[in-house]
Amino acid sequence: ILLGGAPRSIAIMNGTLAGAVGLGLRLWLVGLAIGAAGIRRLVLTPRLFEVLGGSSMLVGAAVVATGSIGLATLAGVATAIGCIAVGMLPGRVLMSVVGSVGLLAFVPWAIAHFFPGEGRAPLLIVVSGALIVAVAVLMAAQSTRWRDEVGGPLQR
Repeated sequence: ILLGGAPRSIAIMNGTLAGAVGLGLRLWLVGLAIGAAGIRRLVLTPRLFEVLGGSSMLVGAAVVATGSIGLATLAGVATAIGCIAVGMLPGRVLMSVVGSVGLLAFVPWAIAHFFPGEGRAPLLIVVSGALIVAVAVLMAAQSTRWRDEVGGPLQR
C-alpha cells in the first residue's frame, strides 16, 4: 500500500515540507522494519534484508529533499552514521558498508547545500577525499570481520 500510493502521495502533496517529511519518514520506518527483520534473523536471507533496510532508510532521508534539502541532508548524514554505528556490532559488518555509502552520498550533498558559491569546490574535494580514505581505513580494519561474517573469497 505504501509503495503503491507513494507516487500519488507525492503528486497530491506537491513538494510540501510536511508531505515530503511524512513520506520520507514512512520509507525510513519501512526500512527500519526491514532491517530489524534481517538483524533479528526473522527471514531466510537476513543479510539481504539488513542491506535493503539500511538502503531504504537512506532513500527515505533523500525523499525529504522534495520539501527541504537541508533537512534531507542532515537526516541522511544522521542515518548513515547510525548505520555505521550498528555496523560496529558483531555480525553487522554490512551495515558499515551501507552507512559508508550513505556518507559518501549525503556529506557532499550537505556541503553543496550549506556552503553555496565558488569556495565550496575545495571543501567538497577535501571532505570527500577524507571520507573516502576514512571508509577505506574502516573497511580495511574490518577485513577479518568481513571474511568471518560474510564469507571469504569465492571458491573456484
